[in-house]
Amino acid sequence: MTAHPLTRTGTDEGDVLHGEDMDDREFIPFRRPCSPLSLSMVASAIQDLLEEEERRGVRTRKRRAVDQKTFEATVAAVLCDVAFLELTEASAWASVTFDKSVLGCGGRYRAEALSTKFPEVVRALADRQWIELEVGYHKHPFIYGRPSRRTRIRAGDLVRRSWIGAGLRMEDFELDDSEEVIILRRQRIDHRDRGGSVDYADTETTNRYRAELRRINEWLRAAPLNFLGTPSDRPVDLGDRRLRRIFNGSFERGGRLYGGFWQKLKSDERLSRLTISGAPVVELDYGQMSLRLLYGAAKVQPAWSDGYAVPGLEGHREGTKKLLNAMLNRESPLTKYPKGLRSMFPAVTPAWEAVRLIEEFHPPLRDQWRPKVGLELMFRESCILIDVLLLLADMNITALPIHDAVLVSQKHADITKGVMLEVFHRHTSIQGQVGMNSRREP
Repeated sequence: MTAHPLTRTGTDEGDVLHGEDMDDREFIPFRRPCSPLSLSMVASAIQDLLEEEERRGVRTRKRRAVDQKTFEATVAAVLCDVAFLELTEASAWASVTFDKSVLGCGGRYRAEALSTKFPEVVRALADRQWIELEVGYHKHPFIYGRPSRRTRIRAGDLVRRSWIGAGLRMEDFELDDSEEVIILRRQRIDHRDRGGSVDYADTETTNRYRAELRRINEWLRAAPLNFLGTPSDRPVDLGDRRLRRIFNGSFERGGRLYGGFWQKLKSDERLSRLTISGAPVVELDYGQMSLRLLYGAAKVQPAWSDGYAVPGLEGHREGTKKLLNAMLNRESPLTKYPKGLRSMFPAVTPAWEAVRLIEEFHPPLRDQWRPKVGLELMFRESCILIDVLLLLADMNITALPIHDAVLVSQKHADITKGVMLEVFHRHTSIQGQVGMNSRREP
């Protein structure tokens, strides 16, 4: 397998995220026009660039058909994404890459727009004021006094004045179905490593994962969702419903579902302003999922109702929860408190003692520990959520996933809870726990 940068991610030569770059959204090369107005915008830009090339005499012969197709796809992707970004967050930037070792790479993650000609098209659009461009640079902060910055783009005057001003809306764009939804990320070297995707050969398993997720995405595409906003709110893209399943290092680690506009909302916004078929939603989530999965793997029914109420650590539940999760996600056994946890435990309790108390209360944690076993547990969690979503779709119930939880209409809360408990028992042979959060009345 070869490492391959995820096409939703762009980095310039050696550049890393610093300062203002942290606020830049990554360029999405899969957005395309889907209405007469957006199609007209793209066609006008293509014609403008071609006429400018002819006027300046920079091209002695026409592009080959395949190159013309790539050129037009690149113009469309850039304009559609910057226009969409302007509609959702005025004056915001999208970061891109001009690194030719990244552009034009093959593999399942490749977007047609990200060819080696991408920088040329972007510069041409900037020259004609369709977009604004700020080219990135690599600087050593201790020598130059400022950090590196990635190349970035945003809507230019022509897009803002002539097209958004003419009534362009978020609904005038859609995401291309060619985007890969089953993503394998390589293992990160350390916390500073931004990671990247890895190409892989399809198997019966990956094909099944993709078919399951496409079925879920197709179901969600037609779901009757709405968000009750106000004129002062930042727009919410109700069309953003495509889920991606991201694995970490192998197809038996990770696998959680990411994407969907509801995952970007705050919890209180989801419960108070999101509706399904016009009705408020409730959030149903699996309680203490990782612990119960560990017990399930050991075929032991938990005797406790609260796995974080560890004898000897009474009154320190939140710290115990954080420490336990840290234990699950370590490369080696934990011997000292992770950063920020020391103050959450008594001064007389060293880390090794807290770990011992937790392991004595939860024998499966000690007996089944492996480096970063938390990613294996996350995989089991994701398989359970996939089965829950498929079963609910069969029952004509819309469910929006958020890792180990789902959002459903209030009227489907009891049915959904029953499905979640049944699926958990089928996967683990032990009883699960499902809690419910609903809108709090003022």
